[in-house]
Amino acid sequence: MAIGNAFFESELSAVEWATFASLCELPPKLVANEMTKLASEILRQLPFTMDEVLMDGAQQATVDSVCDVVQRMCSRHLALAPMIAKVNL
Repeated sequence: MAIGNAFFESELSAVEWATFASLCELPPKLVANEMTKLASEILRQLPFTMDEVLMDGAQQATVDSVCDVVQRMCSRHLALAPMIAKVNL
């Protein structure tokens, strides 16, 4: 599934998210606000989730790798969010 023309997370941009908002008839600011809330909550919950999976027997290196990816993606989307409403389509 794609967001705009982006099929990979690394291809997502404010333009892709603004296009998504437009096609879904959503205010771009709503999409930006929800993205900010979701990414922030994921980052807030990540340490607790990490502890839980480690207690369930997951390997530390694997958990660290997954958490690094999640943190990178959330940080990237937190940086993109304010730009979404500024895109002129």
